[in-house]
Amino acid sequence: MQPVVSIICMTYNHEAFIGQAMGGFLAQVADFPIEVIVHDDASTDKTPELLRAWARAYPDAVFPLFQRENQLSKTGVYPIVHAYEAARGKYIALCDGDDYWTDPWKLQRQVDFMEANPEHAMCHHDYLILDQGGLRAPDSRAPRDFTGDELVGLSLVGYGIGCCTKLFRNFYAEARKDFTDFIGDYPMNVMLGLHGPCKYIPGIRPSVYRRQHGANSWSGLPKEVMAERTREMHRQVYERICERGDEKHIRIRRAFL
Repeated sequence: MQPVVSIICMTYNHEAFIGQAMGGFLAQVADFPIEVIVHDDASTDKTPELLRAWARAYPDAVFPLFQRENQLSKTGVYPIVHAYEAARGKYIALCDGDDYWTDPWKLQRQVDFMEANPEHAMCHHDYLILDQGGLRAPDSRAPRDFTGDELVGLSLVGYGIGCCTKLFRNFYAEARKDFTDFIGDYPMNVMLGLHGPCKYIPGIRPSVYRRQHGANSWSGLPKEVMAERTREMHRQVYERICERGDEKHIRIRRAFL
């Protein structure tokens, strides 16, 4: 049966966390089919073994993809494109293997909104950050809606849109270049802004983003490497926006160079 939602989960050395993430996926209560596509970026711990066990237990729902070499360190590009290529759902929901969902009706609530509001490209909800100090809010400002232009010019600071909260339309078939030229949570928010606004949905129990646990592919990088890759990401986003030729969006992105 064709899934309505493809959950895409990226993992790297997440053996201590992947069970909690998978539990949140498989606990979803929905009146539509769901698939879970898990991309493992050449973990060196037991994460691949655990994923194979989940796939055996749920052969019609869980589909792991395995890399032999770590693609993030090799290419500097977050390797989510392999999962997008496999995703069959009308909608995509994201949650990395070290994060987790707490609300079993999350996807149903989000899909109901998106079905009723076809002009929206994405929706999101509350999340919390889990670090050594425990659970905390990501920012003092309240979460909110974003227009398409606001997504194109989205700030890297503030509450923003939690990766583990968002659900968006699967534009891969019509906008493949936006997915393959540069991959990552922030540039994907920017490119989704070209397709429409993002709605904040209150009342969904917060998802949890786990920060600085030592097994995170991005946070484990040296700060100078992070800075360089961030500059390169802004440059690539700008070039892609220029290719589209919308002067307003070009002006918005030029400020990030």
